[in-house]
Amino acid sequence: MTSPKKFALFTVAIAASVAVVGTAAIGCKAVTSNDDERATKTDGTGNGGEGVDGGTDPTVTPTAIDPQLVGTWSLVTTGAASQTTYYEDGTWLIVVVARGSISDIDVARKGNYRAEGGRIYYSDAVSQTSKDQGKTWSAWAPSATQSWEELYVIGTDEYGEYLIAEEGEITEDSVKYRRRTE
Repeated sequence: MTSPKKFALFTVAIAASVAVVGTAAIGCKAVTSNDDERATKTDGTGNGGEGVDGGTDPTVTPTAIDPQLVGTWSLVTTGAASQTTYYEDGTWLIVVVARGSISDIDVARKGNYRAEGGRIYYSDAVSQTSKDQGKTWSAWAPSATQSWEELYVIGTDEYGEYLIAEEGEITEDSVKYRRRTE
């Protein structure tokens, strides 16, 4: 278990990095799909993404969003912390802060996602890094891996709500990200 002092320090470091990276810079556009019974229409037209003439707007990508996934999820370990936010518009942002003798780097990644059938499908991933504790950042650039998918489960245990997301099999030893309620 991570000490409360380390948790507080990493929470501050992540908050500072997220503030610098910002969420307005995500710049990805998506709407939810009505293919999923839990999804809602969010294109602002009231017609589920169809244009005025009844055709589909080519600038809108239909995306399935699991409303339980939307929000911010955190993981704090010795020497590193991670905060991932899934937005209702089908975009995501992750900030990872590593401090210690092995590494002192912040990494931010963002892109598009869709979540359905127990899988999260990521696409259009870009990333940037900071080697001075989030004071300055490299330019956004395409990530080495721009698309991938993960299995995911959302549950509750004695510590609260958690998210497990794994590219491989989910097991009882899988890491649990905790929902941030602030």
